[in-house]
Amino acid sequence: TRQGTLRAHASGSARITGTSSEPSAMIQKLVEHTGSGTLSDWYKRIVTAEEELDKNVKEKEHLHQLMNNILAAIEQQGPVLKAQSDDYKRALESQQALADQVRQLDAENERLREQN
Repeated sequence: TRQGTLRAHASGSARITGTSSEPSAMIQKLVEHTGSGTLSDWYKRIVTAEEELDKNVKEKEHLHQLMNNILAAIEQQGPVLKAQSDDYKRALESQQALADQVRQLDAENERLREQN
């Protein structure tokens, strides 16, 4: 097997997998390549990075769920808001028609007063 293979989890995170000697071999190669740090230092860095990755993945999933909830609430309110908007437009049209009738009746009333 290849040492240090990465396996993508369903959650989208990647982890070092394989036999127990593979991570140590990977760390040893990293130390040899960079020339600094002990094996335990590198192991701590990897563990910390994996923990941070897990935390970020969980936070991303939580935020994604919140966004889905907000979207669902907006979609649920959409028809209600449309109906309210339509009612408001009808009320404005009705108010305008009634105002026109009042003006016509005032004019008719004034004309009838002048005739008497």
